[in-house]
Amino acid sequence: MSESKSIPLASSDAPIERLEPAEQLLRLWEQGTRVDVDTFVKAAGPLSATQLAAVLYVDQHQRWQANERTAVESYLQRFPEVCTDTEAVVDVIFHEYLLRERLGECPASKEYADRFPAYSDALESQIAFHRLLKDSDSPLAEPLSAASTVSNPAHGPSRAGVAAQAQIGLVPRGGLSSSREVQSLLRQRLRLFSAISCVAFLLYVPVLWTLFTASWGTTLYLAVVAEAAFIAVLMSSHWSFSLRTLRWIEACLFLGLLLYFGYQQVQFFQVGFFSSLALDSWIGPAIAARTMSWPWAVTIISYGILIPNTARRCIVAVGAMAAGFLAITLGLALATTSAPASAIASYVLCSITDMAFTAAIAVFGAYRIATLQQAASEMRKLGPYRLIKRLGAGGMGEVYLAEHALLRRPCALKLIRPDKGGDSHFLSRFEREVQTMATLTHPNTVQIYDYGLAADGTFYYAMEYLPGLSLQELVSRHGPLPPERAVYLLRQVCGALREAHAVGLVHRDIKPANILACQTGEMYDVAKLLDFGLVRVHGLSKDGNTLTGIGTIAGTPAFMSPELAAGANEVDERSDIYSLGAVAYFLLTGRPPFVHATSVETMAAHLSEAVVPPRRLHAEIPTDLEEVVMRCLEKEPGKRFQEIVVVEEAFASCACSRGWSWEQAADWWRSQDVIPTECHSSAT
Repeated sequence: MSESKSIPLASSDAPIERLEPAEQLLRLWEQGTRVDVDTFVKAAGPLSATQLAAVLYVDQHQRWQANERTAVESYLQRFPEVCTDTEAVVDVIFHEYLLRERLGECPASKEYADRFPAYSDALESQIAFHRLLKDSDSPLAEPLSAASTVSNPAHGPSRAGVAAQAQIGLVPRGGLSSSREVQSLLRQRLRLFSAISCVAFLLYVPVLWTLFTASWGTTLYLAVVAEAAFIAVLMSSHWSFSLRTLRWIEACLFLGLLLYFGYQQVQFFQVGFFSSLALDSWIGPAIAARTMSWPWAVTIISYGILIPNTARRCIVAVGAMAAGFLAITLGLALATTSAPASAIASYVLCSITDMAFTAAIAVFGAYRIATLQQAASEMRKLGPYRLIKRLGAGGMGEVYLAEHALLRRPCALKLIRPDKGGDSHFLSRFEREVQTMATLTHPNTVQIYDYGLAADGTFYYAMEYLPGLSLQELVSRHGPLPPERAVYLLRQVCGALREAHAVGLVHRDIKPANILACQTGEMYDVAKLLDFGLVRVHGLSKDGNTLTGIGTIAGTPAFMSPELAAGANEVDERSDIYSLGAVAYFLLTGRPPFVHATSVETMAAHLSEAVVPPRRLHAEIPTDLEEVVMRCLEKEPGKRFQEIVVVEEAFASCACSRGWSWEQAADWWRSQDVIPTECHSSAT
């Protein structure tokens, strides 16, 4: 099929102007139009680096499915515009890594670091984070779900891949359609079943030993036990295995068990057990059939229930195992001359009946479990987002690690709590928070991607997902920060507040838990300000509703300004300056300015108690920095810095302000023996 020269617009129920370019390209491919991406990009007009990246990995995904293995270098050479955004180009490169992984390959992070040295740090971090989640014990911990499984170009497209070509998308459908989810679950189940098999064989050794009449029988028994133990240990290790490798391990495990059970059947006839039982009318053959079929039945039913499979694969595997048992049974029955024909017929009939019930239970059990998994997967979806795991919860809502169905980019999804769904007060606060944050574009303010209402009435918005630590976690884990690092982070927060204050927004809940020290692109210690749930538009009020509620506290007592502690409805940016000073105090000393047993006592302290100078707690804090912090913490708003830009200049004038850089931040993060944890734990 030749490349399309003209680019028709993709048909959709939604207006075409509301479709992203990547969605348009995907629609065209799904309609059977083979699109030239260069022509498409020219026809689409100016695209941002993020939009262009989405278009490129849609095109690469579709071409790999069509047995055209286009390398990512080709795209970067033809579309250098995408390289203007580090995150966008890393996304495009990482997408190729995911495609190769789904082909059963095991690409190394070092390979990509060598191929793309300019982005080596970001790629290695992204791949390490991906592997960490992939190896998680829970299949929910599979965040960076990308393209659906593609056929291996080296061997041509599979029949299933060709059949599903027209409807395959970039994201797995419901259930365990993601190869990575199947891979994670299969590994867990193989570990469980192999461990149980090993223990069961060891417990039944006195019984099984009676059937050993040849030395090679003992060898076979020990080999099966060793195989099960080895697989249990292997599946518990930190080594990564592709789905194809796990399927081979699965086959070896079950084949080894069934070979031993087949050997048992042969021994059962050779030592004369069957002949002895066959003399007892029809009861003896029935007992013999049950004795020989139960190990097979347990294994087959366990396979159907435990091992994740497609319906067709489950039926084929269960049928093959059942057929193997019946073939051995019939062969031994026909070869037996020491038992009456009626006893042999009864034995065969009971064996066939037992195996029919076994196969039915295994297939039905697999079907029911797949149905439940499908339902669970659907429950983890919200609009176009797939929920992966909960990151945190608060008084207003919950925050989940999620993933967009098309763009594959991980995000933090904030949901309004279900019990607040019918409360117009909370809905108004939630809607205003997202609208407020969407207007802010400063790089130190968390970015908003999307906002919507799910079919069940749940309100949500998606914001950028930020690997790192909140300042609360950073200090709790590592103690007070060096003054130069504290200033480095605080100056970034000043930048975010400068934009907010310029448009009349007062945050009112500046605290360490709402400021993140994170990694974005190749930069470390990037401060991000989030959670504008208590934001106020200074000087503007449409209906007089403060959205704080009767009997509630606007802010966090340990870091709130004296004005808020006194219950003032209207505060200005100087309230945020006080709270920022309290955060600075916390970063430098490891504790807030006032520590009391109750919230009421803490708020009273903000109103009347003098702040202990931070140098009394830590003498190494520079004097000029202490003066800036103490001025921010003045009780009277008029005595504080009057504008956040002046605060930033004051921090910048401190001698220690030039003592920390992003290179030092990168060295610090890399020296830690952990990958930065999830942020967005605040859902206040």
